[in-house]
Amino acid sequence: MKLRSKILCLFVAISVLATGGITVYSALEQRSQHIQNELAGQRQLVRLLSNSLLGQYFAYINQQIISVLNTRSELREQSQILTHYLQNYAPTEEEIVKFLRGQQDSFNHVGKDLLLFKNDELLIAPRNSAVFKTVSIGGQTLLSSLRVSRLQTQDGYFLVLFADDHRQGNYLSFIRSLGPDSPYYVCLLQNIDELLAYYAADSRSILPQLTESFDVMKHNLSGTAAIVAAQDHRVILATGGDAMRTLPELNLRELFSTETLGQNVELISSEGVKYYACAAYFKPLDWYIVIYRDEMSVIAPALSQAGVSLVIGLGVLILAVLMAFLLSGRLTRTLNQISEKADELSAMDLSDPGAIAKVTSSLEGKGNDEAARVGRALALMGRSISDNLQKLIAANQQKDRLQGELKAASEIQDGMLPRSEELPQSPFFSCAAYLLPAKEVGGDLYDVTRLNEEEVAIMIGDVSDKGVPAALFMSTTLSLARCALGLKFSPRETMELINNRISERNPNMMFVTLFIMVLNERTGHYKACNAGHCFPVVIGRTGVQELSTVCGPAVGPISDVAYTEYEGELTVNETLLLYTDGVSEAQNDKREFFGVERILELCENRYGRPCEECLKDVVDAVTAFRGAYVQTDDITLVCCTRK
Repeated sequence: MKLRSKILCLFVAISVLATGGITVYSALEQRSQHIQNELAGQRQLVRLLSNSLLGQYFAYINQQIISVLNTRSELREQSQILTHYLQNYAPTEEEIVKFLRGQQDSFNHVGKDLLLFKNDELLIAPRNSAVFKTVSIGGQTLLSSLRVSRLQTQDGYFLVLFADDHRQGNYLSFIRSLGPDSPYYVCLLQNIDELLAYYAADSRSILPQLTESFDVMKHNLSGTAAIVAAQDHRVILATGGDAMRTLPELNLRELFSTETLGQNVELISSEGVKYYACAAYFKPLDWYIVIYRDEMSVIAPALSQAGVSLVIGLGVLILAVLMAFLLSGRLTRTLNQISEKADELSAMDLSDPGAIAKVTSSLEGKGNDEAARVGRALALMGRSISDNLQKLIAANQQKDRLQGELKAASEIQDGMLPRSEELPQSPFFSCAAYLLPAKEVGGDLYDVTRLNEEEVAIMIGDVSDKGVPAALFMSTTLSLARCALGLKFSPRETMELINNRISERNPNMMFVTLFIMVLNERTGHYKACNAGHCFPVVIGRTGVQELSTVCGPAVGPISDVAYTEYEGELTVNETLLLYTDGVSEAQNDKREFFGVERILELCENRYGRPCEECLKDVVDAVTAFRGAYVQTDDITLVCCTRK
């Protein structure tokens, strides 16, 4: 009964926490979603209102353009009629002037005027003297402009001038010649100030239609839309009556700043109410279009939905508690049986895999209820554990065998490489070597072999892989190199032989970086070939330098590669240090590399030091730099000194 009570209490606590958590999370998500929808809707509505206002504005502008075009066409037709008449019925200048003066009266009655030129001479002047006072933006008078236009074209030239005071002086003209060789030019002129003013787009012409749009939006818009004057922030038009009171309480300067136009802004009123707002600037009329809404009205649906979710959750919780009370009795009986079997398993010797299956097999019962299914599952688990224990024991035995084989492979590999005491030494030459594989077997190789009484072959290499594959590749490379050098091949010839033989059977495209040097220990003269390996370091009396000549790519992937070799001299007491990238690319826990610079710094003050001491200093420095970080690559060093 005690277990049953604990289960019920635990179930109720989990249910309460889950219901409350789900309700709170749902409310927060709904609140965030409603706010995001409101902000997106405000940005979209501001763009729509701006486009609508722009459409109305350009409609009025288009009416103005169309009227001007109609007037221009009318002037062209009238000038054509006049010139046609003059060409056929007024052959003399007197008749031309007489006829046009009579027509000027008619044109004056309809707001037009008429001019007649004979070359640069003005025979008939316009009746309206204000025409001569009109000055264009370019500083010309109307008369001077017409004279210039007459010289530039025979007919069909249109001209619009703007007066200095911008009240009178917008004219549309058409000038036409009486013939190709005629000195007479007729000009019709019309003042279009009243025409432009009639169709000028301003707040008085735009507001009526905009008011109709705002009246429609009152019934469909959840927030408030308003038109605000840019000069004094006066509310010109709004969908809500509270805009006259609310907007002056908000920081409109922040909303109307250049950086926030078209973006959502949170504003706080003087009463502490938060509003979400968005605005756009309509430059032609110097207006701001504003959409705003208070936060509470935005999140009210989310709060209402959260309340409904809470009520539903409480109802589900009550039903769940009742069901748990009814089912807990059977559940506790099954748990008691499982507890007893667990006690037996805790006292059992697990070294016998069959014992576990014997204990759990008694739980396998008949029936389709929950207790029977749990019992069968536990019995199946017992058999599975027994089988897995047997597999684990077999796997451990197999692992022990593999460890033994790897140990044997490591011993074989160690036997292929010369020990320090086996390296050639003489009164003129001394050397030492160090190798620390990252795994049981590695891919680094080195060798120092005496070729004759005066020459010594020095070699170091690094296979591209690790473990057993690299060890096999390394042993093949080492054997080929020893064979070629033993046959008195030069470093270049040795490198080409190794590359051609390895590339013949290299399906995995493995490669090895390799450095080979043949040194005359008496004269110090050497020949060397470097196939993509780390540059050797020479420690001399005057400092440290790298032998940075690269003779070809790494050995193995590509056949028939032509390698080169270079020569030099190792003077007395100079030391040659060879290393693999396991030294330069050693890493610490910060993933920093040891680097070539640190190697060169370590070698600065090592001139004349024994080879063993140089190797120890480098190895100690790498170990201290790496710290507790795992070794990721084989570390190999060879140090030689000409004494």
